[in-house]
Amino acid sequence: MKILIMLITLMMYLHAQDVGESIYSNIIVKNIKEANQDLDRLKVLVNTNASKKELDNGFTELMMSWKKVQTLYLAADLDEEYIDVPRYIDTFHEGKENIYKQLDRILLSSDSLDIELFKNSTKSINALEYLMFKASPKTKRQKEMIIHTLRHIGHHLKKIALFYQDNKALFMQDEKKMNAIIMNALIESSYKLKEWRVGDAAGLSRKYRDDPNNARSEYPISKLSYKAIEAILLTHQEVVGKQDFVNFSDVIHNAGADKELSSIRNNIKDALKHLHLAPAYAFDSKEMKKVYKELTALHNAYYISLIGALKVTSKILDSDGD
Repeated sequence: MKILIMLITLMMYLHAQDVGESIYSNIIVKNIKEANQDLDRLKVLVNTNASKKELDNGFTELMMSWKKVQTLYLAADLDEEYIDVPRYIDTFHEGKENIYKQLDRILLSSDSLDIELFKNSTKSINALEYLMFKASPKTKRQKEMIIHTLRHIGHHLKKIALFYQDNKALFMQDEKKMNAIIMNALIESSYKLKEWRVGDAAGLSRKYRDDPNNARSEYPISKLSYKAIEAILLTHQEVVGKQDFVNFSDVIHNAGADKELSSIRNNIKDALKHLHLAPAYAFDSKEMKKVYKELTALHNAYYISLIGALKVTSKILDSDGD
């Protein structure tokens, strides 16, 4: 009997230790690898003058794989030197500058791109969207700017990949710390998803109540904002949904919060369902209002219910971000 109890205790300990390693291997490493592969494929498509459809699909794949990396970006909590890396790639909701006007000016200039594209914002994935989906015919200058931007994004994606590659041990050293880091990533992501990516465009957020405007969405030029929302929700599903690998749902289950876990899974599933039913790029539709409702419930479940159940401390969220 004593041996049996010891074995059960050991198995529970090993299972808990496996959570960090499993999330690292099955989500973190997988998603950054896919993002780098998608970027390399898009480079090839641009350099070989692929068709518009191929280029559009290439950008969509890169954008969605980047959203997955960004959603569960844990490097900043493990090493403060990596706090700003996502901002070098993605400028959504960062500042108030109009990068479209700046890019239009640079397109007409003949100065070196090393000089003209000195700002991270003008070689971000948001700038890449404009350059690739801009209505005017692609010029030689435009192609050069796209390649320059892809090189910039690729540099930072590889930097993230190398950090994760070199710091696997950090995911398994302190279970309580990792639980807090993952929980806070889910809270921050769910807030920005409901308020910035859906609420602001749908006129449902506190800042833009009853004032819907698709232009506030994340990818207004390509009209791929729905796909960005989908990628983020799919990442949450990887972290807390039923998977064939150990994930954060095991931590929630072990904390005795099965009811909360069930609600969270339903919120994610229903948000995806309504997103897929929503009319194309119509943030003020009834279906998008349902998406917002599910996302609000998801955020509250993370921020209110699970914080107490898991006994972790939450970060103070930046409610504006401008």
